Amino acid sequence: MFYFFFTACKKEEFDFITVLDVLEHIPKEGTIAFLKSLYGSLKQSGRAILQVPNLQAIDGQLHHFNDFTHLTGYVEHSLRQVLLASGPCDGQLEFYGFETFIGLGVKVAMKKVLRQFYWKRAKFRRKMTGNLNVSIMHPVFYAVVSKNSCS
Repeated sequence: MFYFFFTACKKEEFDFITVLDVLEHIPKEGTIAFLKSLYGSLKQSGRAILQVPNLQAIDGQLHHFNDFTHLTGYVEHSLRQVLLASGPCDGQLEFYGFETFIGLGVKVAMKKVLRQFYWKRAKFRRKMTGNLNVSIMHPVFYAVVSKNSCS
């Protein structure tokens, strides 16, 4: 498949690879092969960052379905599943929310403060209804994978 051709040709050649807003565009049947190819192209101490829209975010479906080319949606749990299924990783993956409010000023500061209350309310509602309650509520999140944490 064309989306992992480049990494398949480059064995243990890269120290650092970023896959930003790409994984959600790859068909499910090609995701594992793509990630295996990516791991194979990292040097032994290499790292990869994979960023995707977060379907666990409040209104995450709007971000996902706003782009017709999104084929797969991810939450922390599902991204962890494909990373573990595709590579030699032993489970030591790091996940982070991507900060969408960047800059200085009163407006940005106010948005960050209000967002925390909004997220706490959503987490409380999810807890009360027994729904999956994740730690990352940002609209976009990313995983950091270190090849040296892989066997």
